[in-house]
Amino acid sequence: MSTLPQELIDVVLNFVGDDDRTLRACSLVSSSFRTTSQKHLFHSVDIYLDRAHGAANARLHFLLHSNPRFRVYIQTVAIGIYGGHGDGTVAEILGMLPRVRSLSLHNAGIRPTRWLSLSETFRSPLLRMMQSSILVDLSLEYVDIPFIHLRCLPQLKHLSMPIVHALGNRIGAHAMAGRSDIPLILPPSAPGYLEALKVYNSYECERLIDSLHKPGSGLLLTRLSTFHGRIVTIGDLAPFQGILDIASQTLLSLVIRMDCNENSSGNVDLRTLSSLRYLELHLSGRYADICGQNLLQVLQMLPPFAPLEKLTLLGVSEFDLNSQDWYLLDDILTSGASIPPPRFVVIELYTRQSYVARHVPKLVQKNSIRIIDRF
Repeated sequence: MSTLPQELIDVVLNFVGDDDRTLRACSLVSSSFRTTSQKHLFHSVDIYLDRAHGAANARLHFLLHSNPRFRVYIQTVAIGIYGGHGDGTVAEILGMLPRVRSLSLHNAGIRPTRWLSLSETFRSPLLRMMQSSILVDLSLEYVDIPFIHLRCLPQLKHLSMPIVHALGNRIGAHAMAGRSDIPLILPPSAPGYLEALKVYNSYECERLIDSLHKPGSGLLLTRLSTFHGRIVTIGDLAPFQGILDIASQTLLSLVIRMDCNENSSGNVDLRTLSSLRYLELHLSGRYADICGQNLLQVLQMLPPFAPLEKLTLLGVSEFDLNSQDWYLLDDILTSGASIPPPRFVVIELYTRQSYVARHVPKLVQKNSIRIIDRF
């Protein structure tokens, strides 16, 4: 074993992936296997703030305290709030981790966790971790955080807020006035640029624009390349469109979840997205006819500059589009009259594959479509 090159051992262990049982066994083979195995084992840690996990947190604290080399292996931290407020043990654990690149805060409760409900002992090291120069990925799920903090994170590249009611800059500044844990540093003179954003609430879209798209912000949206968003009602359109307009020159990949209901009317305009290459549309809702009409409207507003590399339509059924609408969709995506035809189309539908294939003959003939039957 000692004659094996370390690079070969590392490649073998990389294929093991997240199989903790196998990695533990490999760590006992030899010193050549031990370090790489431990790097995989300690790459990600989950921390929970509720009392039920107090013993587990204490064991992790003891392990990191007695084995300092493990601290630099941890690059991904997921913190489950679950009604807890954060104690001194968790705060000390966060202070021991200097190389965290991805941080996730999530809460499975009925109501979102308020920032001020967390203990000050826990908030301070959490903010220091967020401000680390190597933290590039932040996910907030059902956890409120004042947007004033995001303005001071120029190193951040990926921000995910799928389920969160975040405090806006104005509300956050008022609620946090006079608190000692507010970072008193000014945004850097050279701002950073967010590259990927996932947000499923128009309120957060609006607050992001108010906070980040203004002079003095240390984190900007103007170079966004990937955006996941959700449209529920007509009231969601303006903030959603605002994000698209800000990133119109750089956006490469766009995912839109369209929840169709009786208040859905109008649609987003994608014609200014000059760099868009990948578009994914998710359809859901009780009103099939509205879903179909919204889909056709979006497809007629695709960028006219260059063809999409891939267009994906998810959740489509025969009830969303009648026969005439299917033929219209086929014509929009193949004729080139209004938009350059996408190079490849994927339709994942909740109806029989043969039904759709009959109604999009031009796409089938061009051999540029894959139909996935989920019926």
